[in-house]
Amino acid sequence: MNRNLELKPLRRYRDPEYPTKEEADRSPELLHAVPIRWKHHPLLCSVLVFTVASGLCSCASKKQPEPASAVEPLIPPGEDEAQTGQQNAPETSDPPAPLEIPVFAHGIGRGSYGCESVAPPVFLSEEEAAQVIREEALLQGVDFSGQKTIEAELPVTNLYGDEQFQNSSVRSTLELDGYDEALGIGFEFVSQKDIVSWKQDGNMASSVENYEMKDAAERLHADNTAVFYDPGADWRAFSYNWENGNGEAYDAYVQSFTENQKQAMKEQLREQVRDFLQWLQGQGII
Repeated sequence: MNRNLELKPLRRYRDPEYPTKEEADRSPELLHAVPIRWKHHPLLCSVLVFTVASGLCSCASKKQPEPASAVEPLIPPGEDEAQTGQQNAPETSDPPAPLEIPVFAHGIGRGSYGCESVAPPVFLSEEEAAQVIREEALLQGVDFSGQKTIEAELPVTNLYGDEQFQNSSVRSTLELDGYDEALGIGFEFVSQKDIVSWKQDGNMASSVENYEMKDAAERLHADNTAVFYDPGADWRAFSYNWENGNGEAYDAYVQSFTENQKQAMKEQLREQVRDFLQWLQGQGII
């Protein structure tokens, strides 16, 4: 018996019991759920696995891999920051070896006081000598206007020639007479005043006091330090006519003799400094 069916739109329908696409996108684990009755049919399970694995299921969502960090950590896990700082620290070179500057001899470097002295003693003051040394050094670009105190081997002196002090020295501080900050080099002028400052009294005594500036300069040892010395006066140049007496004529002659000797001594000191500067040039320092 034939019956004509009439199609009518469904105004309302129940919600499905299976997950919708939107729900599956929000909860991908729902796709792993398999109905209990399907578990007894291996064929259906194989088809389901193939469908999900091949991406044919429209409800499946692929998990995107997490992007790798674009910046490597500066400090590896478990390592101390100090170790990394040592690895990144710049390489340091060994400091240069200290300079042992020789003494450059110009002048006998000796003077004396006493009743047997034929000529009056003439010495350069430390101020006079420092002016000569600084002026000559500046001509070659060496600036000794700085100051510095160092450790040095100072000679032990004796005014009477006591042999027990000939090779003696003492470790002590020394305030240099001048220092060049840029070069790291200083200078010391051995004066008559220094000989008195460094002296030790022994078992000898005499009416004549001898000042051995050159000998003391050669026994003074200090790194990066140029050692100059008072050249000393030439007593043989003293030739006063004693018939003129010991009055004003004598005083005028002594004054003239002293001025001439100091002029010659300053020139000898300049020669010491010039030899030192030439030595610096030979070392490639200036």
